[in-house]
Amino acid sequence: LAELNTAIDERVAEINGQIRRVDGSTRYEQFSQEEAHLLQPLPPEQFGSVEWKQLKAARNYHVCTVNTCPTENRLIRIGQQPPI
Repeated sequence: LAELNTAIDERVAEINGQIRRVDGSTRYEQFSQEEAHLLQPLPPEQFGSVEWKQLKAARNYHVCTVNTCPTENRLIRIGQQPPI
C-alpha cells in the first residue's frame, strides 16, 4: 500500500506541476492564481453522513457523476431508461 501511495503521489505531482496546458500553465499554477484564495477552513463539527459510490475516472482523470456530467454523458441509474 505504501508503494502504491508513493506512485500515486508522484503521478499527481507530475500531472499538477509538470504537464503544461495549452495556455502554458500547469494545473497547480492555475489553482494557485484562480482558486486557492477561495478556500475556506473546514467546519469545526465533523460531517455526519457519507455515501460511497464506485466510479471510473476518464482518461483526463475527471470523474463523472449523475449531477456533474453534461446531459449526454450522465450516468443512468439501474432500471431507468436513458433520456432521449
